[in-house]
Amino acid sequence: LYMIEQPFPLTINFNDIEIIEQWSKVKQLYESNNILIFADESFSNAKDVDKLKNLIHGVNIKLDKTGGIRAALEAIDCAKESNLKIWIGIMVSSIVSCNAAAAILPFADIGGDLDGALLVDQASQPFEGGFEWVNNGQLNLSNQFGLG
Repeated sequence: LYMIEQPFPLTINFNDIEIIEQWSKVKQLYESNNILIFADESFSNAKDVDKLKNLIHGVNIKLDKTGGIRAALEAIDCAKESNLKIWIGIMVSSIVSCNAAAAILPFADIGGDLDGALLVDQASQPFEGGFEWVNNGQLNLSNQFGLG
């Protein structure tokens, strides 16, 4: 086990010092067992880094939640400035969203989870093409223009 995603509630009262101290202890416990904590549901964009950075080791960056590629890059910069690790994720979506996330995958410290298009019925996919999975989870980006 390398990491755990979102072990705490979606919303935390950051004004409650007792709750913050409890979750800080949880982070220390996981850390002592070499397990990283990544924020997912509680993380949306760069503004969330300051309030979460003492409770986590990394963040799951999702374009759908940050507001696009530019906002995702801003969140990545902010997280890295706080010494947080980066994981790139995706919501359940079309291959176009997955391709956009794949384009920022090089910024990730531990890779990503880009299976969103695999969870959509292929008959409802509006586009074809994009990246392809190769060699046990590695991927090749399309050499075509655009994201689809």
